[in-house]
Amino acid sequence: MRKLLLLVVPIAVIALFMGSRSAARAKDTFWGQVFAQQMFGQRYAEAAAMLVAPSALEVAPDGSLALTDRAGNSTAVPAAQLPFKVSEPPAEPRFPGRTMMAIGPSTGGISDFPMVTLYVSFDGGEGHIEGVVR
Repeated sequence: MRKLLLLVVPIAVIALFMGSRSAARAKDTFWGQVFAQQMFGQRYAEAAAMLVAPSALEVAPDGSLALTDRAGNSTAVPAAQLPFKVSEPPAEPRFPGRTMMAIGPSTGGISDFPMVTLYVSFDGGEGHIEGVVR
């Protein structure tokens, strides 16, 4: 009986740990989807409330969006280039999480602005802008 317990208990602990990791991953995926919906719908106050400092986003009086990443770097995105749209999988493997792009209008099939790519991740329900690439 003791040998059986020594085998069963570690397996149960591993299963519980793996289950909690899967649940945490699912929760972070869910929050990433909510964030993407807020950004696409241009509900920036709601999206900003999901981020943890130093990550931030602010709407300027002219409608442009200022994005601050986890490292404190700031990037401005013109209002005409918004909204952000979801793009999967990440174009840059150095940034984890969800990828979103702001492309803006185009003329003759050519974008009027250089594309801006936003990389955002969620860890334990806390949002982080991992990077912004223009």
